[in-house]
Amino acid sequence: MLGYIRKRGKNSWNICLELGRDPATGKRRQHWETVHGTKRDAEARQAHLIIDIEQGRYPAFDRSLTVEKYLNDWIKRHGALQLRERTAEGYQSIIRHSLIQALGQLRLHELRARHISKYCTDKLERGLSRRTIRNHLRLLHKALADAVKEGLLNANPCAGVSAPKVVPKEVKFLNPADLPRFLSAIERAPWRTITCSIPSSPLAFAAVRGWP
Repeated sequence: MLGYIRKRGKNSWNICLELGRDPATGKRRQHWETVHGTKRDAEARQAHLIIDIEQGRYPAFDRSLTVEKYLNDWIKRHGALQLRERTAEGYQSIIRHSLIQALGQLRLHELRARHISKYCTDKLERGLSRRTIRNHLRLLHKALADAVKEGLLNANPCAGVSAPKVVPKEVKFLNPADLPRFLSAIERAPWRTITCSIPSSPLAFAAVRGWP
């Protein structure tokens, strides 16, 4: 199979593979793809593509399709068929205000794990919780898994992304020495009688919101 790799810019390479003539139209067919990274990365991607093409797994999809266009189409179809109305609205908000703003301009077939990892890192640095980022990643993983099923992608780039670990918050409990301060703090609280009537050890009293 004929093909070549050409330097496009700094850390950017074009891959071109000749696919022969279209039997229906007789027109020349080529596969073009851009790889960001080293020349070795481009050579590895080229080798992967050649194997896919030789084994009949070449994706004949619209290579102009952007992440924005795909996600908008996906939520309309997926939301209408499989999600409750409120869940679909939440997904639409995440897609519109977060995923599309960061990734929407990319071509779907060029979306890579490094783009998604950077998305997670940027969101974490801007103060988004790890749990929320995991929810974003779960949504994107599902959407891209459907793209693979539909033949729009060879593989799901989310598969190469590690979700941020959720660190459980430490639960603080009172010790016996803190009990007098606790009772003093709730002296005027309407539920003080209920709290004090619980037959339990002082260790069972969890810290109240605002407790120092």
